[in-house]
Amino acid sequence: MNAVRGRPAAVNGLGPAGVIAAQLLKAEGATSVTAFELSAKRREEALRHGFVDAALDPSAEETLREYPAGHKPFDVSIDCVGYPNAVRFLMDRTRRHFSLFAVQRHDYVFTPGDYQLILVGYQGHSKPAAEYAMARIAAGELEMRPLATVELPLERYLEGVKLLERQEATKICYRP
Repeated sequence: MNAVRGRPAAVNGLGPAGVIAAQLLKAEGATSVTAFELSAKRREEALRHGFVDAALDPSAEETLREYPAGHKPFDVSIDCVGYPNAVRFLMDRTRRHFSLFAVQRHDYVFTPGDYQLILVGYQGHSKPAAEYAMARIAAGELEMRPLATVELPLERYLEGVKLLERQEATKICYRP
C-alpha cells in the first residue's frame, strides 16, 4: 500500500485485531509501528513478539508529553478500539490516513482539524481480503500462533469466556 510504505504508523489497541493490524503495517513497509494500549500485559507481549516497535499506555503522562494532541507524528493509523476517546486520541496524532477497524458502536466527531485526514474504510469480509491475509500468512508476514494465548478442553468453555472477559487471554484454542 502506498499509504504505508516508508511511513511511520500507529495502532490503537493490541487485542487480536490490533496485533494483526500492526503486523500488516510492518508487512506493508511502515518505517515504524507504535501501539497505544492500556493493558501492560498486551503491550509487553506485542513488544516481546516484535509486532510493534513501541507500545505505550495512552493515559500515561509521559505518553501525553511525548505525543501531545495536535502533534501528528504518524502518517497512517488504524484504530482497533472503537471508543470515541480512543478514536479522538489517535486522530489527533495522525497526519494523513486514518482507518476505523474496530467494531463501530458510536458516532465520531470530525472537527476542522481533521479535514486533512483521509478516512480509509473497510469493505468487509470478501474473498480478495481473505486471499490477501492468507498470502501474508504464507509469506511469514503474519504470525498467528501468539494470538492463541490459552488452550483448554472444550468442556471448560465457560472458563475460557471468563478469561476473555477479564482480558487474561487474547484468543483461546479449544480442544475437543
